[in-house]
Amino acid sequence: LNKPSARLLIELGVILGIWLLASLIWIKTPFSNSFFFYGPFPPAGNFQPASDARLMDLGGQYLIIGSRLETPYFTEKPYYALFLGLIRFAFGQDYVVATNVQMLFFALFPVILYLLGKAFASKGFGIALAAFAIFKEFTAILFTYKISVSNSRLMMTEFPSALLLTLAALLLFRWLSRGRGSLALPLAAGAVLGVASLVRSNNLVVLGLVFVYLVLISLRRFKPNLAGLGLFALGALITIMPWLVYNQVTY
Repeated sequence: LNKPSARLLIELGVILGIWLLASLIWIKTPFSNSFFFYGPFPPAGNFQPASDARLMDLGGQYLIIGSRLETPYFTEKPYYALFLGLIRFAFGQDYVVATNVQMLFFALFPVILYLLGKAFASKGFGIALAAFAIFKEFTAILFTYKISVSNSRLMMTEFPSALLLTLAALLLFRWLSRGRGSLALPLAAGAVLGVASLVRSNNLVVLGLVFVYLVLISLRRFKPNLAGLGLFALGALITIMPWLVYNQVTY
């Protein structure tokens, strides 16, 4: 167990176990109608998204038929609409199948919490955070018909937003705790927050506050952090600017 290779295998096993457990529990959790989806409808017994979830899904559906991602209404959440469109294109129009695939991606959330908890305190704390996240999501799906809360079975932006913000927190923590560490970390952190801002526009506030914080802590020793700060900004611009330029040219 003291060998690096053995520790790595154990760590990979824990990560895979958390992801599999979250995926299986969430996919198998019974669900019923919500304000944001309804059904089943004959003949196939399919469900359909409703309200805000319907607008998210429509952007992806129009993309599949060759129209614009922001059809029929302009969206400030293009990356999530693109995500749904790719799932619909690859796995078909069945709502349950599409959201099952979505859950496989969202099951990375407790994995990221585990890594973040481990980085902050210990492996036990990380496992506790992951277990709490899995159980919280299980109850959210199970009681959707009583509590109108966003969850991984819905086509809503709250869950992917939480996942991206947590991933950005992990990247930022590792970057700042290492000082002059890998330049890939600030670039990745900026890119993740940029994507998060175009999944849910509220995250633009988070992006701005994080950038201000990074500038303030760089004032003490600006030169050692200048490259990292620039890479963070570059990562955010790379993911945000294409959509901004497209809209400027198109509209």
